[in-house]
Amino acid sequence: MKLNASEYKVISFNHRSSVPTKYVINGTELKKVEIIKDLGVCYDSYMLFDKHINNKIAKAYGMLGLIMSTN
Repeated sequence: MKLNASEYKVISFNHRSSVPTKYVINGTELKKVEIIKDLGVCYDSYMLFDKHINNKIAKAYGMLGLIMSTN
């Protein structure tokens, strides 16, 4: 099975400054990110769910606005 390295990302979960590490697949270095979304949940490198909660609240307010405008 071939892997498309451009579709993969690396995230480190820690409370200290991240250790400089380089991950490579098939000669392509993987991009390091601070926030990643997996199965609908946003994770950040500090395991805080502020971004996820704010996204869900914004989506709920958007739906509320849609419901209120149709009445």
